[in-house]
Amino acid sequence: MRNQLYYDGKALSDFGVYVSGDGVYNAPEKDYSVVEVPGRNGDIYSYNKRYKNISVTYPAFIIGRDRITGSAREDFTLKVQGLAAWLNHADKYCRISDTYHPDQYRMGIHSAEFVVTERLLRAGEFDLTFQCKPQRFLTAGEVAQIFTESGGALDNPFFFEAQPHIRVYGYGTLYVGEYGIQIAQSTLPYVDIDCERMDAYYGTINCNNMIAFESDFPKLGAGRSVVTFDSTITRIEIQPRWWTI
Repeated sequence: MRNQLYYDGKALSDFGVYVSGDGVYNAPEKDYSVVEVPGRNGDIYSYNKRYKNISVTYPAFIIGRDRITGSAREDFTLKVQGLAAWLNHADKYCRISDTYHPDQYRMGIHSAEFVVTERLLRAGEFDLTFQCKPQRFLTAGEVAQIFTESGGALDNPFFFEAQPHIRVYGYGTLYVGEYGIQIAQSTLPYVDIDCERMDAYYGTINCNNMIAFESDFPKLGAGRSVVTFDSTITRIEIQPRWWTI
């Protein structure tokens, strides 16, 4: 079976692309500040609590096929032109997934030059290189977990702190693990809290003035985070956004 690569919702096999997974198992680099102190042996490394972006490369090729209405050369040319256009249509991070990691995806963008080594005007080899955020997101982490009673829990399967999306119906006090949130009463049906963007909203309405945090936007650490809330909150929906490297 041909392995598949998807970029921004489109299977690149639509352009006749065959990919290899040789370059998709690497992990990102930790970000450190390095200080050299005169008179002191060795460098001082200070971890900046982040990972750097990672370059992910898929070795790939396209073969032109004979068509009823055209030649293999024409088919190859159309496929390459279509692929180049699709790779360069986006100006922001897009979702990237493949069949090597069917339960995960990355966020990245194709920013490298697209260079094809042509073979007999009907086939070509090339590298598809994407600049990606360091996380491998778990597709299961996109599914909202629903709480209608206080005392439920979320279990993080990885070592890395996730930054969830939280939808709150009602008002009052909410705890996600050790993180407390106060939500003011309003006429809105619910409030969305995006912990990665550090933003609260309902549709296009800014709701940051309705939210007060005891410390910070919630993070889901490794292991279990218990979710508790006042009876004036009727429903909580949390997309945990689990990730690993």
